[in-house]
This record gives sequence, structure tokens and C-alpha cells, in this order.
Amino acid sequence: MNTLSAYLVNLVDERIGRHQSKESATGTVVSTSGAYVYVVMDGDSQPMPCKFVAGLTLHPDVRVVLHKYGDDWTVTGGFGKGYWPRYSYDQTVLNNATATPSLGSPEVGVTFLAPPSGKVLVSVGGYVAQSVNDNSAHLSFSMRTGSDWSDGQQVIGFEYKRGIMAGQPVNVGAAPEDGSVNTSPVENLVPGGEYIVRAGFWSAPGGTCTVHARFVMVNQV
Repeated sequence: MNTLSAYLVNLVDERIGRHQSKESATGTVVSTSGAYVYVVMDGDSQPMPCKFVAGLTLHPDVRVVLHKYGDDWTVTGGFGKGYWPRYSYDQTVLNNATATPSLGSPEVGVTFLAPPSGKVLVSVGGYVAQSVNDNSAHLSFSMRTGSDWSDGQQVIGFEYKRGIMAGQPVNVGAAPEDGSVNTSPVENLVPGGEYIVRAGFWSAPGGTCTVHARFVMVNQV
């Protein structure tokens, strides 16, 4: 009787574990049919019928991320082939007299789903100027998880080495101006994970800086 009880307990534990197991994969959509989407997973050659989360736009050649729940594979996100690069642009002239990065209004930024490689290139650029002796003006980007800036966890902060600057004149009458682009690689993102990027600008140290023609662009690698 004890042996039978142990067997049943182990059987129940095994069944629960199987249905709670979760695996992930990436693949490419080849067709859709009713309640299923047919996906060729990376490393395989034959399409497999998969369930999918409502609201996804799926069509042939779209790259997708999948998760396995029990015995079923489910498409949970799309990489959006044809939607790269992601970019945002604005020409509003803005000022910031502090050393705290400002997003400005309107904000310039994009949201995206990380590609299968987990790698992207982020470009930030525009026109920056400053008119305080020995100060510099900076325009860079920051990245957070999710689609809501206020709730996301920071992946990369505003780093001057990932942006552009107009720096430190000999005299105020020769205040520097700069219009250029900086492109930085970002790695180790979660494939299919959602991320948000925003441009920010600041003065170092606090003084005054001006920016306009800001843009951010994210491209897959």
C-alpha cells in the first residue's frame, strides 16, 4: 500500500511538472490556418502547428518567439520583419540648464522587440550647442525593459560615451556646436523581450545647453 501511494505521488508530481515546464524557442512563420500558425523553428526544417497569443500580426516570413506550455508550443511575440529599423525624430528646440538628463517634450524614443540574436545597434543624433565657458552639452540615450518608461528596469543609463557632445570652449564667444550621430552596440537582450529607448540631453556641469533635430534609431544585428 505504501509502495502504491508513493507511485501515485510521483506520477502526479511528474504530470504537474510536465505541464508547468516552460521552454522557449525562435522560428519563422511559413503559413497560418485557422487557430494555428505554422512555424519552422530555428534548427529544424519542417513547419510545426503552434497556438498563438491573440493580437499578434503574423504572416509568412515574420520572425517569432515561442514558449512551450505542457505539450503545446505557443507564439508569444513577433520580431516584426519589415519593421526595422525603429526610429523617432523631432525638431523642437529645447533647453536644459541642469546636469540631470532631460527627455524633453515631445519625447524622442522607440519601443521594440529584441531580435533572435539579442543584439541591436542604437543610434542617437541631432544638433547640440552650449554657451557657458568650460561646460559641455550632451545628447545620448537610455534603455529600459518593457514599453512603459516609468515602470521599466534600466538596461543602459544615459552615458556620454554613447552619445554626442559639444564641448568646452576656450571662451564664451566661441561656444561650440555639434551635429553628429553616435551608434552603439547593445547585447545580451532577451530575444522577443520588449524594450524602450529614449533620447536625453544635459549640461556638464549644470549650466545651459540647447538641442534640436533629435533622433533615435534602433536596428537589429
